[in-house]
Amino acid sequence: MSKAIVHAAFPDQSLWLPINPPRGQLRWADGVHLDERSALIVVRAIESALGERDGLRRDK
Repeated sequence: MSKAIVHAAFPDQSLWLPINPPRGQLRWADGVHLDERSALIVVRAIESALGERDGLRRDK
């Protein structure tokens, strides 16, 4: 259900920030929320994606 809501609100996936955390290392505290360790892994993936995006912008 939440995927459908997100896709309806933001249909242009080309504008999404692609992040690729190592999914095999993620742990779920309650089936929905990440535990603290996993949240940090996702934050690092977001920071990395932002750094790559900003680097691409500077090169143009």
